Amino acid sequence: MRPGVVLRRISHLRYHTRRCLDRVFNVDIERVDINALACPLYRFTQRKVGVYDRSVESLVDRAENESLLLKGPFQSWKYVQPVAGQLRRQLTLRRELVEFVAQFWADSVPPGWNWWKFLSAGVCLTLF
Repeated sequence: MRPGVVLRRISHLRYHTRRCLDRVFNVDIERVDINALACPLYRFTQRKVGVYDRSVESLVDRAENESLLLKGPFQSWKYVQPVAGQLRRQLTLRRELVEFVAQFWADSVPPGWNWWKFLSAGVCLTLF
C-alpha cells in the first residue's frame, strides 16, 4: 500500500438476505444501506466487460470520509489486489462446500492414481 493511502472498509449493499456470495462463503462483510450513510457517496460504474479499467485506480486518492460504491462487471483479479488479504480473512469457504469438494476429489481419482498427481493435473488443465 502506498504511504498516505486510506484503507477502506469492505462492505456490500443490503438488498437481499441471501446472495450468491453467501451460498459459497461465510461472509464476514458488513451489509450497508446506502440511503442511511452519514458520509458522501461516490458512485463508480464499470461498463467494460472482461477488461481491467485503470480509471478505478484513481479511487484510492478520494477523501477518506467518502464512501465508494462500485457497480458493474469487475472481472479482473486486479480489482481486488489492493484488498486481497482483507477479503481472504472476510470470505472463507462454507464448511459444507469444502466437504463436498473433498469428497468429489476423493471419488474422482482413477484407480491406481496418486490423488495429489490427479489433483495437480486437474488444476493444470483448468489453467490452460
